[in-house]
This record gives sequence, structure tokens and C-alpha cells, in this order.
Amino acid sequence: QVIEKYFTQDELDLVLGDSLKKYSLNKNRPERYWITMISAYSGTRLNEICQLDLSDIQEQDGIWIFNLTNDLEDKSIKTKSGNRIVPIHPHLLDLGFLDYVEEVRNQKQVKLFPNLKKGSTSSYGSAISQWFGRYLNKLDIKKTGKNFHSFRHTVVNRLIFKQVYEPFIKELVRHSHGSITMDVYGGRKPLEVLLNECVKEI
Repeated sequence: QVIEKYFTQDELDLVLGDSLKKYSLNKNRPERYWITMISAYSGTRLNEICQLDLSDIQEQDGIWIFNLTNDLEDKSIKTKSGNRIVPIHPHLLDLGFLDYVEEVRNQKQVKLFPNLKKGSTSSYGSAISQWFGRYLNKLDIKKTGKNFHSFRHTVVNRLIFKQVYEPFIKELVRHSHGSITMDVYGGRKPLEVLLNECVKEI
């Protein structure tokens, strides 16, 4: 049985370093690069990222967000309470994520990652999960019990270490059932608070 653990900083540097571009962008597989980076900077589950539509990338109150829903037939969120809005980390924007979005949009695609297909017995994330396992093997990391889900553990662990307010962490990764009550934001805009006091701490 695989024990899911968070990545150490050294492992994270290795996983997100030059090797990632070598095995993704340089092989004309941009989805590998962006899905990995998105999870590393949000803690979002693999399949939640892989099934995103272009229309799920939105700007609200001047903040770019992922709108995670299961409102279409071919989408699924792990729990009913998993539907949520996740602010996009500024580092992803600095890396050119919106340029990638525009590029795919210009191809008249619907899905954010059109190379990924959902089969009768497989999810949108199946191919990426298999690739990531091979990638960790190449980096000599997989034997430590790490997998793609380790990004989620890593993000949560980092936010806890930085003493981010726990309800904000739960809202970001939706570990809890249902969303947090509005009063914890102290009258401030929820998106702004999540971005500045949670996402930017990743």
C-alpha cells in the first residue's frame, strides 16, 4: 500500500525544475507542465484540473480563478461540497498560464487540456497520473511513496506550517463538507482573502 506523503523542498525543486519542461513542453505536451504546476500551486486534485473547460478560467473582481464544478455530464468532483472557486496563484500567471489559455481558445477547443480524453473506464486524469508516476521514477522519487496526490498534502502542510487560518485552508482544498460561513472573512471579499492570505502563502 502506497503511503501518501508530502514532497520535501528538495524534491519539489526537482519535480518542478528543468526536468519538468524537458518531459512536457519540450515534448509538445503542455498539459503535463500546466497540470503539474497548477496542483503544486493550489493543491487541487488531479482529475479536477484535468477536466477543466476553458470557460472555467474566469476573472472575478479582478482576480483570475478556476471554477471547479461538476455541472456537466462528463465532469465529476469527488464530493458534492467539492464545487468551489480557487484563485489562480500569481506565479502561474507570471509563467504565462493565460497565454496558454488563449492559445487553446484560438484552436476553438472546449477543454483546457484537449489532449486528454475520458474513456469508459478511465478519467481525464488517468494518462497524467501514469505519466507522473514514470516521471517520479526518472527523478528517483517514486520509491519514497510519493505520487501526484502528494502535491495536495504538500500544499496543506505548507499552509499549516505558515499558520494560515484553518478555515481558509479547508475552503481552498475543500476538505470539509460545505463552505465556510461568510463571517470568517470579516466583511472582506472572500476571493481577495483566499488569494492574499492563503493562495499566496503556497
